[in-house]
Amino acid sequence: MFYSFRAASEPEENQYPGSYNLRDALSYYGFRNFEQQQALESIFQKASILPLGEPLESIFPTKRTANQLAWDLLTMVRETQRTLTLRTGVQERWEIEPQEWMKEDPQAIVTDLRSLGFIDGIDPQGSNYDAVGLLGSTGPKMQERLNYLHTLMKQGLHVPTLLLISGERYLLQDIDGSEEELIQLAQRLGVDDWHQLTEADLLQDLYNSSPLSHDGLNSYLINTPRRTLPRPTTQTTILESLPWLSAHPEVQNILFISNQPTVLYQRAVIESVFSEEGLHQQIEVVGPPAVNFAKIQLLLEGLGSYLWAATPALLSKMNLIITDPHLKEAFEELYAQNPFIYDTLPKSIRE
Repeated sequence: MFYSFRAASEPEENQYPGSYNLRDALSYYGFRNFEQQQALESIFQKASILPLGEPLESIFPTKRTANQLAWDLLTMVRETQRTLTLRTGVQERWEIEPQEWMKEDPQAIVTDLRSLGFIDGIDPQGSNYDAVGLLGSTGPKMQERLNYLHTLMKQGLHVPTLLLISGERYLLQDIDGSEEELIQLAQRLGVDDWHQLTEADLLQDLYNSSPLSHDGLNSYLINTPRRTLPRPTTQTTILESLPWLSAHPEVQNILFISNQPTVLYQRAVIESVFSEEGLHQQIEVVGPPAVNFAKIQLLLEGLGSYLWAATPALLSKMNLIITDPHLKEAFEELYAQNPFIYDTLPKSIRE
């Protein structure tokens, strides 16, 4: 199903010289070269966002005004949420079943996602950081991130402080470990029922049993309560880390550890929180490559989630002035439940 929207008429003073098109805007997401844009078109065609074999311009032709381009960006994000991300309500990533089109040629999808930067690992640009923040996830992913950090340190990464950034997500059998492993974890922690254990408990235990615990790091556990949410999110765990950062003003250069295909998504979320809080620390998000290609939907969700999280800041970077009230309402509907991402939208949308 293909969608298009017409922006309301704009006053002459808001009609910028030149033209606006979605293809040019892709460079703001980091999709700058021909191979990357062709890969994105290929995925959009498979997902029926674009007609098969047709370029972006078939649905998103060149526009004359900022509002019209912003409608195209909103449409793209809506459609990738519908076709790639798929989650609704309180669903978790591992609960989503792939759509039929995802099963037809998964290797081609992996090739496209690799071109876009969601498969191969992303390594640090430097070798010295004031702190490293290891982001929580499922048990196997957290172990993968700990192993990756240990490898980086053996290769010469220098960092004195480690933040274990996690929270109150209750552990699940076969997601965080086997039942036997979770029972053994409960026994080590002196807990009667492993169902009472959280992601934060598991991350601390994984760290304690890893070689990193002997590397002389100053480690701190950030244990984020779920509050009114089903579980903590990247956004709320970063917010929970801010008091620690405030108490350590010497920390100005932070390396965050994720893993593919979520590195770019988590970078966009962390940047949105730091931007809204007025923080000026330098941040970098890195992680090892994706290794499990069996669940193709999880890989595609990395792309869909990134486009959703990165678009508000992109609109601000492009200095788009939004006057269409229907467009403002549509952006509010899509982002208002995520205040720190929503607040990075241009003021012309939020006011």
